[in-house]
Amino acid sequence: MRYGLSSRYSDPPGSTYERPSSLHSSRPDRTYSSYTPTTRSSSSTSLEKDMDYKKLYEDEKAENERLRKELKRSHTDLDDIRVEVASLRSKNDSSRSIAETADKRERRALERRISELEEELKQYDKVKAENDKLKGENRALTRVVTKLSR
Repeated sequence: MRYGLSSRYSDPPGSTYERPSSLHSSRPDRTYSSYTPTTRSSSSTSLEKDMDYKKLYEDEKAENERLRKELKRSHTDLDDIRVEVASLRSKNDSSRSIAETADKRERRALERRISELEEELKQYDKVKAENDKLKGENRALTRVVTKLSR
């Protein structure tokens, strides 16, 4: 919108302005090298000139106020987004720490379960060895009993 200002600064009706041709800028030139009033009286042209400058001033003032409001709204939106991002980061960090804590608990529980199963396996091996020993003794006793019973 800022670049569409040249149409707002067109020459007022009934007057002629000469703009310097040596200036080539994107912004319209507000200073005029000469002013040649038309056949109207100088007091009416002066009044018209003052009204045009007053209108231009009021238009510029309104545009500046609109841009200030837009800038303020943009800053407010930016602050809201920053707060939201910080909130999401803290939630993400807390959920990550909760997940890490849960993972640690689960890992400790699994390690305890592995230790218990290893102990049971050792007990199983001992019981199996004792069972084999008792089977051997039982066979030996059975042989003795069979020899005695003959």
